[in-house]
Amino acid sequence: MSFRFLYAWSVDLDSESVLFVDYAAQKYAIKGLQAKCNSFLENNMSADNVCTILEHAVKFDRKELVETCMTIINGDAKTVLQSESFLSVSHKVLELIVEQASTTPLDVYEACKKWAKGQFEKQEDDVSCEQIRVLIGPITSKIKFSQMSCEDFLDNIAQDQILNSDEVVKILLEMRKKQKEEKKQEISEEREIHIQRSGTVEPGWYHSGVQDGISFTVSTNVWLTAVDLFLPLKNGGKLTGTFEVFEDQTQVLTTNVTLMGKDGKQFERIKLAARVRLQTGKLYSLRHKLNGDISYYCKDSCATICVDDVGVTFRKLAVGALSTYDLTTSSKGQYHGISLIK
Repeated sequence: MSFRFLYAWSVDLDSESVLFVDYAAQKYAIKGLQAKCNSFLENNMSADNVCTILEHAVKFDRKELVETCMTIINGDAKTVLQSESFLSVSHKVLELIVEQASTTPLDVYEACKKWAKGQFEKQEDDVSCEQIRVLIGPITSKIKFSQMSCEDFLDNIAQDQILNSDEVVKILLEMRKKQKEEKKQEISEEREIHIQRSGTVEPGWYHSGVQDGISFTVSTNVWLTAVDLFLPLKNGGKLTGTFEVFEDQTQVLTTNVTLMGKDGKQFERIKLAARVRLQTGKLYSLRHKLNGDISYYCKDSCATICVDDVGVTFRKLAVGALSTYDLTTSSKGQYHGISLIK
């Protein structure tokens, strides 16, 4: 088969076949064909095939393709970790996903267990904790267990007998240390600051379950305590879905929200179940995926807002897979404001 034919053939291939063509293109250093394969793979990634493409990218040290794969994975990490292709990744790729996947430690842990069971040619129930431990033992140190609550860790992980007793004690001590450090940072006389980013509020924002949100930095260390979400236009209108907070690419809080339209009310202040510590030098993101009725939105907002010597600079959402539906920007869109404790 000539490489001219391979080049033409690649136009109608699926991603699995293009990986084969890309292998040949790299082996014989056919740069034009490499570029075409790379473009095809980037444009045809999904939660179902991204692990297969990532395996290929890691094997051939394709750094840009690896970054694209991780962006797709972090856009919907939970679905990716439940995909069939995830069960076939190598130990090296599993470690990469565990280190960078933007989802909860419990989701990562359960996915690692399922991956380990999938390496044996027998029923999952017949795989022992000792066998799972052999395969994923070194990787468990990269799972961010200390971000979990003590109760969730004890109820869902400590009793599995995959972690040994020394590891369980070490993680519990890390959790306790983190709690103490956070308590030390609390200021006895707290002062709440409301950052309202909207210049004007208008009707007409549509929601269809896709991600939307905004990222921001702060000029001084503060606590995030609440967010102001826009409500449906009509009285009794309804929006439901998930709301998340990220520090850089790590999810630090997630919750389900329900927003009900009320006459004369444009937004509602949603108090967070737990405060989120915001630090200078880090990027934070608010992201939601809502379904339901048309809501209000803001426009003509300033990118940087300063209240009581606390500056907040907003920018376009920096987590998750980029999408044409990410319409919120520093000057318009969702999020009427945020509440901070200084």
